Amino acid sequence: MAKKKEETELIQEKKYFQILAQGRILTMEDDLRKIKQGKNLEEKTESVPTEKEVLQDEAIIEEIKKNAERKEKEIKQIEIKQIETKQIEKEQIERERVEREKRKEIEEKEIIQGIKKRAFEEVAEVIARKKREEEKERKIIEEIKRRAAEKERKEKEIKQIEIKQVEREQIEKEQIERERVERERVEKEQVERERVERERVEREKRKEIEEEERKKELEKENLNKRKKEIEEKLKEFPARKEPFEIEKINLQTEKDNLLKILTPILGKEKETEKNKEKIELEERAAKDARIKHLIEEKRWQEEEKRREIEKEKWELENKIEKTYSQIEKIDVSLKNIQAEKEKLKKELEEIIDILGKIELHGRKVKVEKEINILEQEKINLLKNKKGIQGEKELLRKNILSIIEKEYKIEKFGNNIAAKEKSAKTLEEEKNFKKLRWETEEQRKEIEKQRWHLEKKDEELEEKIKIIEEQEKRIGLKEKEIEKELEKIEILLQYGLTQG
Repeated sequence: MAKKKEETELIQEKKYFQILAQGRILTMEDDLRKIKQGKNLEEKTESVPTEKEVLQDEAIIEEIKKNAERKEKEIKQIEIKQIETKQIEKEQIERERVEREKRKEIEEKEIIQGIKKRAFEEVAEVIARKKREEEKERKIIEEIKRRAAEKERKEKEIKQIEIKQVEREQIEKEQIERERVERERVEKEQVERERVERERVEREKRKEIEEEERKKELEKENLNKRKKEIEEKLKEFPARKEPFEIEKINLQTEKDNLLKILTPILGKEKETEKNKEKIELEERAAKDARIKHLIEEKRWQEEEKRREIEKEKWELENKIEKTYSQIEKIDVSLKNIQAEKEKLKKELEEIIDILGKIELHGRKVKVEKEINILEQEKINLLKNKKGIQGEKELLRKNILSIIEKEYKIEKFGNNIAAKEKSAKTLEEEKNFKKLRWETEEQRKEIEKQRWHLEKKDEELEEKIKIIEEQEKRIGLKEKEIEKELEKIEILLQYGLTQG
């Protein structure tokens, strides 16, 4: 590679000197070209040069030669310097080559020493690996023995734990059973006391209700009797009113007839009064005694006629006044009959209202009984619900305990499976497989227990849902009955009419 580099450098130097030489030639060619161009120009301008011009041309040529020589000397100096530089570079390259060869020799020695060292280390590693494998086999045998012993110990511990767990569960079950029996006994005693007290209160309440109902029934009977009497009396009123109404009609007819007769008499009376007034005017105007006497006699006759008419009018007016008086008496009688009728009607309405209230009161008692029955049903449902919830809570605790066992046995099974995969010998693998089978059987039994408890838990949950549905149904029925009771209360407070 160093040799190739030297050849490349030599080629580059050669090209460089060729370019310099070409530059010198090109420069001289340029100078000659300029001289020729100058001569051509002079030839064009003047056909024969002068002596001065010739001298000038020679001076120019001399100057050009001197420049060319100077440039050639400079190029030779550059070439000498380049040769010296090249020699120095060659020496430098040679020194570097010698150093590289020395380094290469040193590196080769180091490589040989490294190879020897690695070979020694590999031999040592093989020996160490063999020892490690022997140690590992020994440890595996010890580990298998240890695991077998550990397995046996764990199996014993698991059995002891299972025995303790069974004993603990049995104790817990017995404790729970004792508590349940005691709780049931206390609850039964409480229920019995509540039942006795409730029956006593109910007996007293029933007795009060029966007494109240008996009174209400007696009152209802009396009121119905009085109602019937009033209704019978009210039926008699048309017959009682009829003769008075007929007599009133007759009297009104008679009065109308008398008024018809009286009307022309009143007309005659007015006519006589006018005639008398006219006669009196004539009388005052008469001057002759004989004529005045005749007029006075005429007035006397008119006055007599008027008296007869007034007597007839008075007779008729007396008869009319008498009919008016009789009609007024009849009206008073009819008014008294109507007042009596209204009084009886009012009494009848009050009786009907009281009877309605008695009916409402009876309905209220029935509704309250229905509410009490529903309340008792709710209490019983709530007790059942609490009992189921308590049983469910205990069941959940047992499920959690089983889930904890399941988690432990699952974790133990996973550890066994991991050890089974990393087993080194067939015997070890077989032992782990057998242990895994036992673990899987134990887990299966635990899962069956969990299934049984979960199924029971679902059954209890379904029972709670049924109870909640019954509670909802009772709640809706209670609302309907409470609305009815509210209506009854309003009717009892304000009466059937206002309510």
